[in-house]
Amino acid sequence: HELCHLRQLNHSSKFWALVKRTIPDYEERRTRLAKVRGSLVL
Repeated sequence: HELCHLRQLNHSSKFWALVKRTIPDYEERRTRLAKVRGSLVL
């Protein structure tokens, strides 16, 4: 996601299309991250 911002500096439809091409399972990863977000310590 963040690396895609090097090519698209916003969250436009072009950006999300690039994310989908670059990380085909992005939605699944986002869902899994949302489930464990509270237990992560950064």
